[in-house]
Amino acid sequence: MQTAELLEPLRGRYRGYEIVETPPVSQGAVVVEALQILDGFELAGPLDVETIHLQVEAVRLAFADRRQYLGDPRFVSFDVARLLTPGFTARRRAAIDRHRAGSGAPARPFDLAGDTTSFVVADGSGWAVSFIHSLSAPGGSGVLAGGILMNNRIGRGFTLEEGHPNELAPGKRTMHTLNCYLVLRDGVPCYVGGTPGGDGQPQWNVQVLCSLLDFGMTVQAAAEWPRWMVYPATDPATMTDAPRLDLDGRFPPALVEALTRRGHPARQVGPWDPGRVGAAVQLIARDPESGVLSAGSDPRGPGQAMAW
Repeated sequence: MQTAELLEPLRGRYRGYEIVETPPVSQGAVVVEALQILDGFELAGPLDVETIHLQVEAVRLAFADRRQYLGDPRFVSFDVARLLTPGFTARRRAAIDRHRAGSGAPARPFDLAGDTTSFVVADGSGWAVSFIHSLSAPGGSGVLAGGILMNNRIGRGFTLEEGHPNELAPGKRTMHTLNCYLVLRDGVPCYVGGTPGGDGQPQWNVQVLCSLLDFGMTVQAAAEWPRWMVYPATDPATMTDAPRLDLDGRFPPALVEALTRRGHPARQVGPWDPGRVGAAVQLIARDPESGVLSAGSDPRGPGQAMAW
């Protein structure tokens, strides 16, 4: 009989806030590592070419490390905390050229001397929850077990590469894209959020958190802000695709051109495009002094902010 496991979350720091994320086999580590890499840079503004360049590079490095090192902790001895130490993220930060797109290569071996439901809930007592669940493909695996529709993560999440930490094996859980977060200030929740969207999830969570913590946006403005997405990321089905950077059509064309000059394979897609650069971000902010809650819901996907 299968039972649920209660796991310790991942914790990192960004701009003085504590970022709490889901551990492997989730890829919440991508969000925490990317943010900690960015923590060593000043981000000038949400439409600044260097801001997006640095965000893209940090996300690509974090994805590379996730692919290289992470798998089911019951089968893989690698400790995800090693990706989140200040010394390691400083090394990864140093790998970024501020003026040119990099290769997105994983760190060297360590010596270290579509159908996803996401929602967030908060109450007047200070409790907050970010929840996410997915069948992956429409209809999941198409198999019912005791009335429960099973997902198809095994079929699309594992790799067959021999010796890889995410190699298919009996009884093993595949790494997957689901992740959700809490943001704490002095131990008190101040933001809770998440989004569906496959490999877009960690990328958009990073962008939303920068919008909130770097640029002071309201939760609704952060949910609506134009976003970008890099390919390939971690899905084995797309790992052989040519690299590209898709940007919401609302970004200024001059910004896309500037990113292209830096070596990014940038292209604009439709404005508010939910399939490639959007998904459905859901956010709640809690004022730490008054306890007042404010909510934002992404118009790119189904969802709404409501109180009861």
